[in-house]
Amino acid sequence: MSSAQVPAIIRHLATRPWAALVVIAALMVVGCSSPGTGKAGGAPPAAPNGTVTLTFASGNLQSADTTFAALVSQDSGGHLRLRTVNSYDGRSTNVDQTIASDLQKGKLDIGDVASRAWESLGVSAFRAYQDPFLVTSRELLDAAVTGRVAAGLLATLKPAGLTGLAIVPDSIRYLYSTRPLTTPAQFSGAKIRIIDSATTGEVLRSLGAIPVTGIASGPAAVQALRDGTVTAVESNPLSAVENGYVQVAPYVVVNAPLFAKTTTFAVNSAKLASLPARDADWLRQAAQQAAATEATSATDRTSWGEQCGQGLKPLALTGQQLTALQTLEAPTYADLAGDPPTALAVDRIGGLATSEPRMDAWATCNGAGVAASPTKVLDGSYEFTITQAEVVASGDCTDCGNAGTTLVVIHDGRYAGSGVGAPSPPGNPNEPSVAFFKAWLPGDPGEVGTVSITGNQVTFVPETSQPQGSGPSTATFELFHGLLTMHLLSGQGTDSTGPWRKLS
Repeated sequence: MSSAQVPAIIRHLATRPWAALVVIAALMVVGCSSPGTGKAGGAPPAAPNGTVTLTFASGNLQSADTTFAALVSQDSGGHLRLRTVNSYDGRSTNVDQTIASDLQKGKLDIGDVASRAWESLGVSAFRAYQDPFLVTSRELLDAAVTGRVAAGLLATLKPAGLTGLAIVPDSIRYLYSTRPLTTPAQFSGAKIRIIDSATTGEVLRSLGAIPVTGIASGPAAVQALRDGTVTAVESNPLSAVENGYVQVAPYVVVNAPLFAKTTTFAVNSAKLASLPARDADWLRQAAQQAAATEATSATDRTSWGEQCGQGLKPLALTGQQLTALQTLEAPTYADLAGDPPTALAVDRIGGLATSEPRMDAWATCNGAGVAASPTKVLDGSYEFTITQAEVVASGDCTDCGNAGTTLVVIHDGRYAGSGVGAPSPPGNPNEPSVAFFKAWLPGDPGEVGTVSITGNQVTFVPETSQPQGSGPSTATFELFHGLLTMHLLSGQGTDSTGPWRKLS
């Protein structure tokens, strides 16, 4: 076969010696057992004498919080109780940072903290949920707060003196604007009210917008929209309905929301260590049960119906418009990808995205934005192999483990690539681009991103692997008899002796 240039996606995907497919984490609903039944059947062990009361706070008390408190009491047979601290201003834009700080200092025992606030304590990995245009459906969000993604993220809280119990899938976040925001020109100079977050601010500044903080939720934000102080607010459908945002800022891009919001049940580690192991188990169990109750429900659909009734004006980005906005986000993607814990979380979520819908079919009005997969012609799983001789010939790093077999999954405008065969020779663990991936496990993608097609041209926009040399690329493509051949037109790429072989 003749040599063909292919996109940069094939670079650095085989840097880890494993042989496994992408692991798709399924939402695990933990059964709610009453104190009258033991795990193995029959009567449970008697609860310890006395009652232990723990302080608990949430920036904006949600149903998951009341469920958590009830389950703590129920699962422990009344031995553990939560006393909710109500001294925090839920409308403040920095309430979660305040709660996170008090939790770390031991002023609180347990908290339900918006995950974006952890960066104020130096915990970076939860920024993955704010990766621009990554988590764009409730089904993906539900999957992205469990399994390997959740385990990895919760572990990053330990150095801050906190123990993560569970991640709650709060909502998909949209921009509610007084005028359309679909192009770089429309974002330029737009003032957007946000909840305090360095990462949210970075995302919006990359788009050319001006993030605005200090405006409380509710009437103050509505007034700011009315008088032109701000162009848009970042919110979710339920809050938009309850706070009256839809009437004054009805424009919403439905097929490419900005990011997702999660919250985290966490406990002060010193406090947890002072409790018996059984008490700690009850807290974890109740937190996981409460988080599971927040999975996609009829409430999500009802909120969209109410928005449509209030005059929502849904907008849908074209593939070209999304690529243009992602191009502006290149510095944000590089920043997030440069931090290994964050990059690992983005890769794992991106892997899940290749089996979930790009948008929720009900998250719109009159079907606006709902369409077949924009990459239908290429959707599927592909495999290709790079030999060590090819790596040497390309001038690439010869001991980075780039030789080997790679699996690429394309689905509904997303892609994820992972090594499925042992590299030959194995990567040098002392080589920086190999050491970067030391926390990756078998099945974890090495690169994820979006795909768009125009005619016979395909564009890959990576959201990870920038530190290893990946970048956006465009190629012509031909899929014939299960073989996908691409010829690079622009961007970064390398050589391969053959096309990708379609597996499914």
